[in-house]
Amino acid sequence: MAAATIAGSGFGRDNFLMGDLDPRIRILALFLWSVLLAILKTRDAALVGLAGSLALGFIAGTLFSLKSIMNVLGVNAFLIFIWLFLPFSFGGGEPVFGVFGFEATREGVDLSILISLKALAITFGAAAILSSAPIYGLLAGARAMGVPEKVVALMMLMSRYIQVVGDEYSRLRNAMRIRGFRATVSRHALRSVANLCGMLLVRGFERADRVLAAMMCRGYKGRFWLRPKFTFKAMDLFFLVFLSLLILAVELEDAA
Repeated sequence: MAAATIAGSGFGRDNFLMGDLDPRIRILALFLWSVLLAILKTRDAALVGLAGSLALGFIAGTLFSLKSIMNVLGVNAFLIFIWLFLPFSFGGGEPVFGVFGFEATREGVDLSILISLKALAITFGAAAILSSAPIYGLLAGARAMGVPEKVVALMMLMSRYIQVVGDEYSRLRNAMRIRGFRATVSRHALRSVANLCGMLLVRGFERADRVLAAMMCRGYKGRFWLRPKFTFKAMDLFFLVFLSLLILAVELEDAA
């Protein structure tokens, strides 16, 4: 879901400098960049990685879109819980400050900073690499790179119908508001929310049956035939060279 959200963010694709990149190059670049950032051990290297992701965003144009920046920050909302628990649960270190009797250690704070920097770097990099590409091209590139057919079909259907499920939720939510529902902490409110979730699940199953029947009527045999024509261009070579320089800079900083 996060990947689909990032891939759909941004603005006018014609304005992106990386808009014509080969989808296979995008997927390979995302894999290499994400793995590299995930295994970093030092804060300075993570900062360099974050700067590299921001540079990719500048080239792609995503840094100029407030919507894509908010999407990246929304994906990293889990960092709130890391800062709430990790600094206080990392025992045996030097105490830094205390809250309600719980002491935060320097090691726990340093680890929280490192995780936050790496998470931001990965998501900003993913936004830069994916957001300027249509989802169809990315899935076709993934299939060409050997991703299983079922995974590609699942991602394609999710990218198409996640908005449909969102619209259905909005309709049900508006119907509840019209009937005077207010989100409060009460048994009635909790029961209403549970009924909302149940109705959304039931309607999702019903729509899935209708969509499958429509696809079977059109000759669907369990496979989407993705046959785009990929061409390796000068822009692809420039991007690979630029990404290789970023990877080298991060590795040198991490090894220092």
